[in-house]
Amino acid sequence: MKVLLLISLIGLLLCSCTKSDMGVVLQGISFKDSAIVVNAGTTTKLIPVFKPADFEDIPVVWSSSDPDMATVTSDGMLYAINHGTVWITIQDKNSATSGKCFVTIQ
Repeated sequence: MKVLLLISLIGLLLCSCTKSDMGVVLQGISFKDSAIVVNAGTTTKLIPVFKPADFEDIPVVWSSSDPDMATVTSDGMLYAINHGTVWITIQDKNSATSGKCFVTIQ
């Protein structure tokens, strides 16, 4: 019984470890290209860059500064709708760490 309890506690501890528990902290999020030009009516996959790179699988939130100009899906697919400019932001769900990409739509 004591062995089973000990094994259960060890499993619980191992499962609850996060990168921050191991001393690794997300230092920043940027984009492969900090500014891009796209055509209205097209789609483009945005490529975020995480520092350090082992954070690339963290939960994030994507947003557009003007959804009438462009929208972005939860996997970073940009849909350019109208001519103009827009900021696309990616943010770590668990912190204020974020990155922005400036998009010009022609």
